[in-house]
Amino acid sequence: MADYQGNPNTVPHAAGNGQMQELTAAQISAKYGAGNVKTPTRNFSINYRGQHIVGYKNVPIVCDAALLAALAATGAPVV
Repeated sequence: MADYQGNPNTVPHAAGNGQMQELTAAQISAKYGAGNVKTPTRNFSINYRGQHIVGYKNVPIVCDAALLAALAATGAPVV
């Protein structure tokens, strides 16, 4: 789904049995814990454990402790 400007504002999430559902940032925070979800304030990319990770503005990212540290170390624009 997207906001009125066409920016994505939900994230596809596996719901089980081959089903997908779109979750909002609030739904993702409720499922994974608010401290484990970061939302980019603008598009960015970083290299993390040999992979290229891209963050898109307003699309939440579920993070583990190592990814949270990498985002902080690189100054990624996330809140």
